[in-house]
Amino acid sequence: MATATQSYIDFESFDDGEIAIYRRRDNKVPTYQARILAPRTAGYVIRSARTSNRDDAYAFAKELRDDLKFRHRMGENVKSRQAKTVISEYLKSQASHSRFENTQVTIGKHFNAFVGNKNMDAIDTALIEDYFEERKKAERYGRKLASSTLNSEGGEIRRFLKWASSRKYIKAIPDFKKVPLKTKARPAFDRTAYERLTRNARHWVNQAEHSRVRRDRVLLWNYVLILANTGIRVGEARNLQWRDIFKSANRMGNQ
Repeated sequence: MATATQSYIDFESFDDGEIAIYRRRDNKVPTYQARILAPRTAGYVIRSARTSNRDDAYAFAKELRDDLKFRHRMGENVKSRQAKTVISEYLKSQASHSRFENTQVTIGKHFNAFVGNKNMDAIDTALIEDYFEERKKAERYGRKLASSTLNSEGGEIRRFLKWASSRKYIKAIPDFKKVPLKTKARPAFDRTAYERLTRNARHWVNQAEHSRVRRDRVLLWNYVLILANTGIRVGEARNLQWRDIFKSANRMGNQ
């Protein structure tokens, strides 16, 4: 027989209290909750039955109870932990890894903000797909996030879920696809544009009226020539020093 309390309506208990279904008074959506007495533990496992039909809610609760008992027999942790607690533990375990900074941002900040208040067993394929839909709306430096950034986040999330699975915090690793990479060719000089650049560069250097301005233009022009003729990337060139150029020139002169 259904009863009501200050917090619940339509509360029903079955099998000596192992199963209960009810609806919350403060819930705007009239869906049932299923409450299961966790096997061999002091406490309950509570899940949304995602239905307003009483019989469907009872069937969901019975199936959940049977699943929890099976997981207990298999040695799994039947009381799902809160995601933010597991994420905190994961971050501590990864602190010495070389990519920890990325892990902190992706898992500790963005993913935690999205799933932190949920239980670990609520993290499924649909929830992760919802996460990426939200991330696609985010901006950094006034631009939408690049597909490479989202793809990298997918890798971080997969590593986190694999770690959580190894510790039995989740039953199985959700199957989700990384955001596909969108290749975009970088702008480059064609042969005609490069010849025009080299033809006018000397005039541009010589037009400098002040010695300091001329020096800066000479440095910039040499920098351009080094990039163009060696093929090194801008990031690699940041650590380049004049002595590296002189050593290279001396080696070439001795050949």
